[in-house]
Amino acid sequence: MKKIIRTIQVLTALILIFFSIGAFIEEFDYQTETLVNADRNTTFAVFSDPSNTAKWLPGFIRFEPVKGAPMTEGSQWKLVMIHNGEEMEMLETVNTIVPGKQFSFTLENEMLVNEVDIHFKQQQDKTLIVSNNTVKPKGLFWRSLLPLFKFSMEGQTNYSYQQLANLVEQQSAPTKATQE
Repeated sequence: MKKIIRTIQVLTALILIFFSIGAFIEEFDYQTETLVNADRNTTFAVFSDPSNTAKWLPGFIRFEPVKGAPMTEGSQWKLVMIHNGEEMEMLETVNTIVPGKQFSFTLENEMLVNEVDIHFKQQQDKTLIVSNNTVKPKGLFWRSLLPLFKFSMEGQTNYSYQQLANLVEQQSAPTKATQE
């Protein structure tokens, strides 16, 4: 009987600890930086071309228009992806577009709101992609769970932008060769 009581006490403590995370953490931030061997305008062009998205964003299936014209501030898109074998949908709202320099948007679903602000910074003949993410989980359960996956989310974002860098470099390689 003492073992059962002790087990219940431990489980109760673990549950309280888990939910206390969400009681104190309402949002969390992370930043990634990726260096691309191409100029800022080329990098932005490849990034903003929807026909390239599946080539660098793992799990991407499609965009579906909801409101507004493509690549305009205030436009909304349903982003459909595969995650852990299941189709997942997020609403993407474009907040800011400064061609060649900045793209910011909000992703939202039943679990979270993710504010993403991406800057394309010219560094000599290269581009530094800086992605700032603010994740706001919805509800106590998600506020407790998602912070535990912060480093995984950061790693996935970093991987995606590295894939983008590889794609940009592949697509700009013929252009560089003809310039030399």
